Order: sequence, then C-alpha cells, then structure tokens
Amino acid sequence: MRFALVPCVLLFTVAAIPAAAQPASFDRGYVHFNVGGLLGSSNLDQPGSFELYDEIASFNVRGDVGGGALVDVGGGVRVWRRLYAGVSYSRTSDSSDATLTGEVPDPLFTDRLRPISGTVSGLKHTEHAVHLQAVWRQPVHSSVDVALFVGPTFFTIEQDVVSGFAVTEPTPSLGSLTTASPSEGAVGFHIGADVAYRVMRRIGVGLLLRYAGGSVDLPVANRETSLDVGGLHVGAGVRIGF
Repeated sequence: MRFALVPCVLLFTVAAIPAAAQPASFDRGYVHFNVGGLLGSSNLDQPGSFELYDEIASFNVRGDVGGGALVDVGGGVRVWRRLYAGVSYSRTSDSSDATLTGEVPDPLFTDRLRPISGTVSGLKHTEHAVHLQAVWRQPVHSSVDVALFVGPTFFTIEQDVVSGFAVTEPTPSLGSLTTASPSEGAVGFHIGADVAYRVMRRIGVGLLLRYAGGSVDLPVANRETSLDVGGLHVGAGVRIGF
C-alpha cells in the first residue's frame, strides 16, 4: 500500500542525518503533526428494504470500507517524571465499491420476487478520532526519544449507505441509487509508539505507529448496521518540544 512507503522514506532520511544532532528537549511538553495512512479495512454488511410496486424489495450491500489517507495532530504536557498527558486528533477518509444483491417485486404479478444484483460505486467512509493518551517518553540516544502510549479513542464515523434504488425493466437491473450518509459516534481504545529524532534542540522528525479500534452501529432505514472502525495508523511528521 502506498502509505506504507511514508515511514520508510523518513527512515532513510533520518539515517542520513549526522549523529551530532542536539539532544531532544521535551521538558514541559510537545506538539506533533503527521501524515500517512490507515492500513486495513472493515467489512460492510448493510441490509435494507424499500417499497416498490406496492410490495417490499429487499437487498444487502457488502464490501470493504476504511483505509485511506491519514492526518494527525496533537500534543502533550509532562505531568510526572517521564509521564505525559496527551491528546491527538486524526482523520482518515476513502471511497470504495461494494456489491448489491437482492430481490425485487414484479410490476405485473404479486408475490413474484426476482433476483437483482449490481455494483455500488464510490461509497465514502470518513473517520474522525480523538485519542486521549497516557504517554511514557524514554530517551534511547542523545538525539532519539521513544514514546509509548495508550488510552481511549472517541470515534465519529460518516459512512455512505444505500437506502433504495431504481429498477430498470423488463429484466430487472440496478438503476440509480438513493444513498444516505449517517454519522454516529463510538468509544474504542488505542495503543502505539512514536519515535522522535531531534535535528535541532526543540525540533525533530518522527514516526508514528498506532492501533485504534472500536465498533459503531449505523442507523439505516430503522435498522442498525454494525461496523468495525479504526485500524493501524502509520505516519510521519514533525515534533516540536517546549
């Protein structure tokens, strides 16, 4: 996946920096900014039904959602020795295709359901997440710090779903779609590590590796669709101490 190349590129860049860089200075706290990607995806399994020809058509949408580009910003303050209290905000977004299968009524005969299938394109999935963190920051070299962190994550998920569709006759085929974009919140957890390499006394570059996970129930046409959210966040960016 192309986002996995980001930390590799930064790693080679860091290796090329002379070891004479000054030691890091996170005496009171730090801020960070990362870009990268969310690795992995979740299974969307969305049932639905709607009225068609005075009867009920039913369907199911299945596909993989998640992944996409990551933007992450945050910081922390020292509370005791090497223990910091931190918070980060991350956003990921991507679009994907899914498969729709179902049964639709006949326009001329009652109680005669006919199979229908097709591809649903461009279902957008967006994850906003706030990560509250307990961070232990440990120097491992005169210019390198490793931070380990854990804590709860508060997700807000926006997911495109199918609420209905037009049927092209006489052989039933999938026509135009009716979609909705419900937004729902969930509480999960995260754990991870961050490596910072100082290139100036209070400025450095770093690598982020974080797993964040949870589950959300999306309301769709008086039903709920359960969806696993989060995944492996991989990023690289700037670290500033103060």
